Amino acid sequence: MRIKDYVKKYYSCVDLRINHLVEKVTDNSKEVTKNSVYIYTLNNEYKKYIIDAINKGAKTIIIDKTVNFMTDKNINIIRSNNPKADLSILLKLLYLEKYGKMPKLIGITGTTGKTTVSTLIYQALKNNNYDVLLIGSNGNFSYYARSEKKYPTINTTPSLR
Repeated sequence: MRIKDYVKKYYSCVDLRINHLVEKVTDNSKEVTKNSVYIYTLNNEYKKYIIDAINKGAKTIIIDKTVNFMTDKNINIIRSNNPKADLSILLKLLYLEKYGKMPKLIGITGTTGKTTVSTLIYQALKNNNYDVLLIGSNGNFSYYARSEKKYPTINTTPSLR
């Protein structure tokens, strides 16, 4: 996907300096690589993070319309009413381009039993050789191509950071 395709669909008054291929979308400046779209979603120290993203290869920066940032570099700056919505849409578009369809999601809510229920569902799907991912308070578990991995977690609801 090229950034122009996204901008043309979702923004009417944005002039792009460069129409680059979008290779990565992130809201964490530490994860930016060449041709990334960096979406600034925090409310402080924006110059530090934006400059870090540019130095690491971001070609498009999406910021809240209230953030006052300018650059003379060949970088697209898009001022948005809702950068988090842009993050969600761009990640979805990039995922669809790469895999052709969105994954099935199961969310579990309630006061008690979420960990038990999610673990039982994970185990049932894994035992039937489905590729499955469990994100929970006991860690993040991945069963893909008949191989299981465990990733430690800090928060029960991880962000991209």
